[in-house]
Amino acid sequence: MIEAEIKARLVDPAAVRQRLEQWAAGVAETYSDTYFDAPGETLAARERELRVRTIAGPSGTRHLLTFKDRPVDEATQ
Repeated sequence: MIEAEIKARLVDPAAVRQRLEQWAAGVAETYSDTYFDAPGETLAARERELRVRTIAGPSGTRHLLTFKDRPVDEATQ
């Protein structure tokens, strides 16, 4: 699987939220990330990440273990 992500700086977040609410109901959640690495930061040195993400919201709390490998090629960095 190749993951692609686009990030944009919002000038008017309220307008964007209002527009998104026209398509689907929003759910307020709080994300808390804890990153792990081996001694000597060998994962970071190879552009890899290991994290536990805790997501708290109205339906409860859940936890995700995520490993991210380095970018596939120069164009995806």
